[in-house]
Amino acid sequence: MSTQPLSDILFTAACTRATQVVKGQELNVDLADLSKTEQPRLAMALSAAQLSQATFDSLAVLHARPIQFVLLIDTTAAKLSAATITALGTLDLRIFAIDDATHSWREVRDGSPMPLHTHLWCLPSAIALTMSVMLHSSGLGGAERSHVEYVRDLVSTGVLIHTIIPEPGGTLAQMLRDAGSSVTILPFAMWWCPHPRALDSPETVLAHQQAYSQELIPRARIEVIDALRPDIVMTRTLVIPHGAFAAAALGIPHVWDISEFGDRDHGLTMPFAASQMGQIFDLLSDGVTFHSQSLREYFLPLTSQSSGGKVRVISTAPRISQTEIHEFEESKIRHSKERDAFSPFVVGIVAGLQEGKGHADAIEAAALLKQQHKRVEFRFIGPGTDFDIDRLTRLIAHNRVSDCVHLVGFKPTMDQVYEGLDAVAVTSRSEGLGRVAFEATELSLPVIFAQSAGLIDYMSSNYGLPYMPGDPIALVAAIDHLMEDPELGTRLVANARAKFQSDRMDPMRVQNIHDWLIQVRTNYAPPPLRQIIGSIVAAGADMTPQNEHGAVLKRSEQLVGELRNALGIAVSRQEHIDEISRQLAGAREVIQAMQASRSWRWTRPLRRRS
Repeated sequence: MSTQPLSDILFTAACTRATQVVKGQELNVDLADLSKTEQPRLAMALSAAQLSQATFDSLAVLHARPIQFVLLIDTTAAKLSAATITALGTLDLRIFAIDDATHSWREVRDGSPMPLHTHLWCLPSAIALTMSVMLHSSGLGGAERSHVEYVRDLVSTGVLIHTIIPEPGGTLAQMLRDAGSSVTILPFAMWWCPHPRALDSPETVLAHQQAYSQELIPRARIEVIDALRPDIVMTRTLVIPHGAFAAAALGIPHVWDISEFGDRDHGLTMPFAASQMGQIFDLLSDGVTFHSQSLREYFLPLTSQSSGGKVRVISTAPRISQTEIHEFEESKIRHSKERDAFSPFVVGIVAGLQEGKGHADAIEAAALLKQQHKRVEFRFIGPGTDFDIDRLTRLIAHNRVSDCVHLVGFKPTMDQVYEGLDAVAVTSRSEGLGRVAFEATELSLPVIFAQSAGLIDYMSSNYGLPYMPGDPIALVAAIDHLMEDPELGTRLVANARAKFQSDRMDPMRVQNIHDWLIQVRTNYAPPPLRQIIGSIVAAGADMTPQNEHGAVLKRSEQLVGELRNALGIAVSRQEHIDEISRQLAGAREVIQAMQASRSWRWTRPLRRRS
């Protein structure tokens, strides 16, 4: 459980945006002074006993003026009457029951039983927003840590977030609660895009299809979301569609957040081609966010420019806490005492061991550096399957660099990940956005990066040393530059830090995300095909999975078949669009070739006269 009560986390976050804070006393606000500020915001924390008629009168005055206020009411000593809660509602407030004992929230709705609570959290209807967010993993990878930061940012704007993660929950659940999210831990949901090595025979393909068909309709997740009835459901992964299906079944707006390619970076077998996946994102969502322009162009190459406000590229610089920086600095001091003139220059590659992460570039570079008698050590820091570990081990042995390339494995904390490194290389062939360059910069480590995909959206030669992926000679040259000129690394880090901090500190960045989510909720209008999919999923969710009756099982299989057919309609539409696009591209190539021909140039005067 969180070390800090949820009510405290929410109120503290609201205070960061308030122009005035009133806590633990009768409401006594200088309205004239408060109105002088451009966007007056008031954060108030009172006990139920302090909610007197005079306080209500003051709240009514605030409501009548352009003064935005949030109100936390402590109900541990005394509960509010139904009449008082109704009166609060007349101030155009949405009221949420906060239970610090379970670190959870529920909206207080007319006609529904009052949820258990220790506090009431009252937010203006104009800014209040509730979300259920679905993650595919309870690990501590980049996607999961990015969601923790996302929660921390949005709770300050009036968003209440509930996150669904698979078992076991562990440290991620704790981090999410500390950031201000309630958490539900459910059994693992099978991915619809397995790794190709999991499908190495017709038997395993069939087994996966049969097993996945049983999980395609996410009953447990629908039940949890239905009990909460959030304004928006968000899926922050492309490996499970369950958030989108649940939202369609319940008639709730859905946002799909995409931070990875899936196939190009993780080697996964996607259920459809990239443009067809993009069509499914678009069909099943009221908003689609990509973490880089490269991702948007990969999945929505034709529609992304003409989709209005529905599709957004939202790339943010991850934050590193001062505690993490301090812990790294302490480990750096310890490590420096152990080094001498013969210690190698240590380059870290912080990534999973999938083939798309580009470790082969580093292994070949290590072989070249070894031939040049240069003391350089590579550390591969990240998790990997047995297959990937075996593949890299054999590649290291083949290049005879086992003395200078080491597989370190997964490290749980920032100081352990980056301890002892002199530089970081981001060698990924296709990175959606990535966190490593941001983290390394905050820890004053220079970055060498592959010029690919999302990396080039924010990295340039002013912020790191670029090289073309697949070119180990260029990687060696970049390492040589850093070894020969230590001041170069210092300059690059300073430039990158200034840029990233400027991006991160943009005062409107988080507010713009909040306002866009409000727009998504307001503009909810699901297309007919999504409504059909929703009705199919809802029908399947109503069936009791424990019932082994043959008719029930047969109907369940029919519903799964209908769901697959509905998705197939969206895919076939995209196939037709792709074919037209290929024909247009072919015609353009013919025209360009004709225009480049000698005869075209010679006949230009005749065409002008005609």
